[in-house]
Amino acid sequence: GFGTVVLEAKSGEKISGVLQKKDAKQWVIALPDATRKKVPLGEIKSHTFISAMPPMGALLKENEIRDIISYLATLK
Repeated sequence: GFGTVVLEAKSGEKISGVLQKKDAKQWVIALPDATRKKVPLGEIKSHTFISAMPPMGALLKENEIRDIISYLATLK
């Protein structure tokens, strides 16, 4: 799936929501009010993806993160 994105249109409008579809012509954003907004690719000035995950570097040491990833890789 896609995550939360903040778009800035060339008109200056800021659009924030969940990216539902992205293709060569447009992006479809699910807005907080449950509507969808289709934004033509040519109208997008910039975009930023936002993660809900906290930065793990603030919680775990580098070697602890590496150990967790190694363990998870064995669970295939």
